[in-house]
Amino acid sequence: MNKIDIEHLVLKSGAHEKDSEDFCLIEACSVLDGSSKNDRTPLVYAPLAAAGRFVNDGPWESDEARTAALAKYIIPFAATGNAGSVELSVRVAKTAARMAREFADNFDASLTPGQRIAKNGPALLDALYAEVVK
Repeated sequence: MNKIDIEHLVLKSGAHEKDSEDFCLIEACSVLDGSSKNDRTPLVYAPLAAAGRFVNDGPWESDEARTAALAKYIIPFAATGNAGSVELSVRVAKTAARMAREFADNFDASLTPGQRIAKNGPALLDALYAEVVK
């Protein structure tokens, strides 16, 4: 079991060994209730966890930028594991598709991939989380 200090945590890309001090967004969510570190935790609604892993593992400019943008999701996401219904899955899928269209329509080639993730990733997570807690 890993304990984390959310105030001093630096989120990293990828999956990490259970005894490592490194965490991705979803791994950080997994240990909040004392469970072992896992980026496939049942504590986070599965489609939200998938989006969280995708955004976390994107080409951020730095781990500090990743952490600044994503650490705010650790506690709220960890409370979504019991969410789930066909209706919710449909809403989340529709929201993801709408966000993908918006990102494509507003594609800014002047941004680096890391800057695009920093700009669009949190917007995607906010929109999906809003559907989950609706």
